[in-house]
Amino acid sequence: MKKKLLFFLLIMPLFLNAIYIVEPTSGPYHPGTLIGFRVSQPIGYTVTWNWGDGTTSSGNDTNVFYHTYYNPGTFTISTSWNVTHLPEYYTITIDENRSISYSPSIIRINQEVTFTAQNFNTPKNLTWDFGDGTVRPNQSSSVKYTYLKSGTFTVKVYDFNGNQNYSPVTATIVVNLAQRQITYTPSAPREEQLITFYAENFLSSSVNWDFGDGTIKNNQGTTITHRFYKSGTYTVKAIEANLKDLAAVVISVRVSSDNRFIRLSKNEINPNENLRIEARNFYGQSVLWNFGDGTRLTSTRVVYHSYKVPGIYKISAIDEGGASLRTFTTTIRVLGISDQVNLLLAELQFDNGKYYRVVNLNDKNFYARLRIKARGTGLISGYWLIDGIPFAPFSEMAYQGEVKEITTRNLQIPSSVTGLHTLEIAFNKPWQEGVVTPVLKYFVTAQKPLLEIIAPADGKIFKAEDTIAISWKKFSAASRYEIAFSPTQFSFFENNRLNWLNCKLLTEYQITENIIKSFPPNQWIHFQVRALDSFGKVLAASDIQEFKIVSAAVEISLLEISDFNEAKTVHASRQIISSSDELLLKGQIKYSASTPYLILTIFYNNRLSDRLIFRNVKPQQMLEFESSLSQIEKGGQLVLQLTSSASPAQIVATEYYDIIKNE
Repeated sequence: MKKKLLFFLLIMPLFLNAIYIVEPTSGPYHPGTLIGFRVSQPIGYTVTWNWGDGTTSSGNDTNVFYHTYYNPGTFTISTSWNVTHLPEYYTITIDENRSISYSPSIIRINQEVTFTAQNFNTPKNLTWDFGDGTVRPNQSSSVKYTYLKSGTFTVKVYDFNGNQNYSPVTATIVVNLAQRQITYTPSAPREEQLITFYAENFLSSSVNWDFGDGTIKNNQGTTITHRFYKSGTYTVKAIEANLKDLAAVVISVRVSSDNRFIRLSKNEINPNENLRIEARNFYGQSVLWNFGDGTRLTSTRVVYHSYKVPGIYKISAIDEGGASLRTFTTTIRVLGISDQVNLLLAELQFDNGKYYRVVNLNDKNFYARLRIKARGTGLISGYWLIDGIPFAPFSEMAYQGEVKEITTRNLQIPSSVTGLHTLEIAFNKPWQEGVVTPVLKYFVTAQKPLLEIIAPADGKIFKAEDTIAISWKKFSAASRYEIAFSPTQFSFFENNRLNWLNCKLLTEYQITENIIKSFPPNQWIHFQVRALDSFGKVLAASDIQEFKIVSAAVEISLLEISDFNEAKTVHASRQIISSSDELLLKGQIKYSASTPYLILTIFYNNRLSDRLIFRNVKPQQMLEFESSLSQIEKGGQLVLQLTSSASPAQIVATEYYDIIKNE
């Protein structure tokens, strides 16, 4: 019995003395993980650790021993003492968690590949071996590489600052031959347009081409040009001439209809007037032009030409400097002088844009202007009348479609007699019924000087919810200011039944709700400000100005602005930015009330550009309009003015846009 007990005591350490892991307490364990170990039966002596990977460590057996494995695998750890003590053992598995990925998944010659090393311990310092003899040390975990030959390659990545003494992480890749394909430009070809085809990644330089329209060209290069003369879809084939066992490479090409044409800036022009002619959507940069008057030239796609003699001319253009097989034509009418001139538009205003004006005695700095637009080209003549008496004749040549301006700048309208005066126009050529111009009225006052209004701008239109304040410049000798409002300007001329409101020494007056309610909506409200001394004597008075409060909802909006190349123009925050000399405008009007007609008048830099009439307008009807501007200057203002009648004009909305021209 004693012998059996002694034998059990001798073999018991074989089962009890086992190494255990202190940190981390559980796996899995990976290359680069720092692991802490302890012996199960320390005796206070020096112990030697054999880590199973060719390395050892020594120290007091009561300590925790740390070790890092740099390669994956299964390792047997053992310990030994320098005294009699049973050895201890432990088997540990180091799992590989590092990997290499790449994109694209199918790799071809001369194609850039992105490699990514994942879960590496020193991701900012790795050594990459791409398997084709190229080794790059000191690289990050993401690299790009291009293979110049096909084959199977083993990519190796060395961790731990690129140490090649440790086992690398590997990935096997296959680099394929480049895929053969046909490409062409332009991507959306049209009839007769020159198309360049490319046979890419072909193994030989000799190619047989079949364009699918009956044209076959053998033993050609990998780059070739061709034209299709009819729209449709064509199957283009390319075959390696010297490697006929390889399959043909095929591509489908859709050819659209020809969309080339000639665009004119006008359909009718006057003799010696410059006409802008554009070859739209032409393929080449040069065009062979024939203007029909004996002038031929090769020039750019946009040209300017003028005609000396009236008539109808045929303009032709041949693309690619005359190499094209197609000729495009259009006609232009050059107008001659004729007695058959009809007035389309006659607008008479003072220089302030109104039908009335207040001027000082002997004032020479005001004038009237007549804007006319005629159908036909010929002489326009007539008389300026002051107080119904002929004052001065005028005679001007009017050209078809152009807005002609005739002014009294050099005539000096009489202003030597105080009081109310009239100015009007009488035509004697052409004479026609139906053309009515307003009678202008101006009042000559002996008061000097004029008091300057700062805000609002004369003729401003407010919405019902707007706050309205009138402000003016301080007059040095004034003891107080007064302001009066009237539905007509003539009340101020006669000073009849005006309610002058005392503003004291303030230079601003806030419009009250009571004043607004005393006038009908959508009508002009006229006002005047005057400065008085302490005795009530008027020292200065402002010009009679006006504003309107609109209660009916009116919307004028520009939807699209483009040049004659149909390139969109930037417009935002009341600004239009363009580099073109001519602009096309598209917009819409929404008017809440019903009216027999609305008139949209378009001004550019105070110059009448166009006038559009909308008849029988219904409530909330959306009205679309198109117009154009020409002779765009470096800077200017576009004004869209909407009126509900012709004479006198009842302005219901005005929109302003600043035009900024980029050189």
